[in-house]
Amino acid sequence: MSIKFPKDKPKILFVLHMPPPLHGPAVIGGYIYKSKIINNSFNCKYINYSLSEEIEDVGKFNIIKIFFYLRLIKSICTQLYNFKPDLCYVTPSARQITVADLLKDFIIVLIIKLFKAKVVLHFHNKGISTSQDKWLFDKFYKKHFNNVKVILLSDLLYNDIKKYVDKSNVYICPNGIPIKTISAIKSERFYILFLSNMMADKGVWTLFNACKELKNNGLDFECHFVGKWADISESEFKNKILQHNMSEYIFYHGATYGEKKDDYYARSDIFAFPTRNDTFGLVLLEAMQYSLPCISSCEGGIPDVIENGVTGFTIENINSSQLCDKILFLKNNPEIRKKMGDSGKERYDKLFTIDVFEKKIAETFKIILSDQE
Repeated sequence: MSIKFPKDKPKILFVLHMPPPLHGPAVIGGYIYKSKIINNSFNCKYINYSLSEEIEDVGKFNIIKIFFYLRLIKSICTQLYNFKPDLCYVTPSARQITVADLLKDFIIVLIIKLFKAKVVLHFHNKGISTSQDKWLFDKFYKKHFNNVKVILLSDLLYNDIKKYVDKSNVYICPNGIPIKTISAIKSERFYILFLSNMMADKGVWTLFNACKELKNNGLDFECHFVGKWADISESEFKNKILQHNMSEYIFYHGATYGEKKDDYYARSDIFAFPTRNDTFGLVLLEAMQYSLPCISSCEGGIPDVIENGVTGFTIENINSSQLCDKILFLKNNPEIRKKMGDSGKERYDKLFTIDVFEKKIAETFKIILSDQE
């Protein structure tokens, strides 16, 4: 995949994730690939870094992936030799837990450096904090981050890499999503929405347990779980609902896209995303578009998305009781709920549109390129 432009424009080779599967880095990668602002400003070529087609396969290595990875390396070398980019943009894979995870990104960055190209790493995850104490990882990271620039989604994420990257080489660029025409179709019952992949790390069971507490508190509500089945299966989730007599309160819908997905946002009163391991949460931006107050965990850069007490609430990780309390508060205070939702929409319009994102990241590329001269 490539887009050709006049030779006098700076050349950027993008090695980035694009769908499938559908997850945050891949969505943003797709936006960058289609961006008129970026493609009109630079001479761009794109290589898809995705080695998995299903979300449950992300982070797992197998023989087929090794073949795809070798083919990826060949494509990168070919573009480095023929295209001779001024800058190489790489989105690292998910958090590096094993040596194989570490080597996958390390080899790509090493090859780019051998071709004397400038490197910028755009982290969509929490970086490397879980691995820094391991001496082998530490040794690799010192070389990996030597003479590279880094883009983070939030200042709150710098602590993960500060051991290896000076703050002067770090740029902050929050994610953004396209603007949509919004129309609300409110449900008669109090409507709670969770929309993400059905994974334990996304806080599915935290919200489930909060719903049990809401039922015990006598709240009349419906909570809808919308997302692709992953490490939580449909049969497991259904059995949990039956086991706890939650059929009148909890509903599940599987993967949903396009207008049908938008319809869930339009019907909702609040958005709950008690994730255990996210950095930003594009779904929070989608909910803010629909003027929904959001409740999410104080994880990664999420406190830079949700203004606690203004556009929603941030809660402690894996705290279903705290989540229950915040939901009850929003249910019992409709005027505050509406004010928070409106404030979230204003915050989205100001900071998190796709136009703001594209301009910010294009400007970041220009600054990095100017440092080369």
